[in-house]
Amino acid sequence: MRHEDERKIQVISGIADKHLEKATSTRLLLLKASKKNPKAWIPWVAMVASLVIVVSALFAILPMLNDPTLPPIDTDAPPIVTDAPSGKQVPVYQGMTVSNEAPEVADDTLFVSPQVMSLSSMGGVRVQPLKDDSGNHYGNDKGNKEHETGIAGVVQDEFPAVLPEDTEYFAKKNEDIYIHIHISNPAKYEILSFTLNGKKYSSYMFEAGSDMETLILKYNVGDVEGTQSYTIDAIKYVDGEQIKDVRMDGDRTVKVHIYPEDQPTVNITEMTCDHVSLTMTPTVTDPLGLIADSQGELYVVIGKDETLVAKKSFVSGEAVTFENLAPETTYDYAVVAVYDAIDGQGKAPHILYKETFVTKPVVAFEDVTIEGLTATFTLNGAESVTA
Repeated sequence: MRHEDERKIQVISGIADKHLEKATSTRLLLLKASKKNPKAWIPWVAMVASLVIVVSALFAILPMLNDPTLPPIDTDAPPIVTDAPSGKQVPVYQGMTVSNEAPEVADDTLFVSPQVMSLSSMGGVRVQPLKDDSGNHYGNDKGNKEHETGIAGVVQDEFPAVLPEDTEYFAKKNEDIYIHIHISNPAKYEILSFTLNGKKYSSYMFEAGSDMETLILKYNVGDVEGTQSYTIDAIKYVDGEQIKDVRMDGDRTVKVHIYPEDQPTVNITEMTCDHVSLTMTPTVTDPLGLIADSQGELYVVIGKDETLVAKKSFVSGEAVTFENLAPETTYDYAVVAVYDAIDGQGKAPHILYKETFVTKPVVAFEDVTIEGLTATFTLNGAESVTA
């Protein structure tokens, strides 16, 4: 159907009832007058009544068709679902959000924190990163991490983190989270219960701060690691004496990534350092396979005065050698694994080990004097030696 046709249907549907009532009244008067001569008046009664209805409709329709203040017809807007007996709009589930912070409650009234509500993405899943003990966010909070110093800063600059496109949620083992279930509920029906991962939660179990459009559940993630899914299956509400199902339109599952404590480690063996080179054999242990799962890489990085000197990728258990270093110079080195640690920083560099080392000095002969079988010289600025 064309947009212009939809406009006409909308306008015709909105004709005021008074025009139809007026036409009906006229028709009744004509019918009453026709009783004296029914056969002569019947055709005229029908024709005049129809004419009155059409003219009244045109007077109502024409101004509305040309009214620029009318809002455009939104053909993409979702239909409003109403309950047939009562005519009220039924509740519609719109999605879940997650927070690690308890909802704010003011003056003993139910109040949902605006910060939590602002994270909601109706029809989708948007979640909030957790905070550690110092108040810094876990998760992909781009503005949170300050620039490091020393070899850590060199690594940070050389291997920038690759963050996921969508905001994700991260927790630690045995941590409490707050799951927010968002419902469009203009009629303010009482929400009775909902089912999450097969377990039913009644209204008395909702967290303080819940209302008829946001249900909040405090949930402990338990002693687990990796990714956990939480799926909502059904929401019940009360309509008078009847218990009905909330219409489910939003994404029903939210995922929480729980930080694994058993992260990769490295053991350095066979390390040697001479005047201009450094050799070592790093062996990386990754019991959970985090590096392989995220297609990670391993590097040894050398820096000096917060400047990158050299870097080399390596395979665990194989020797790594750096040459052409300056003698008698202080350097820092770090063994780096670039992978997703399920900590909310995305695929990022992680320093498994770092240390400072100094290359050996080169023996230098200075002020050499030869007289016959005797030579006099100075070693690296030390006292004069005769031999």
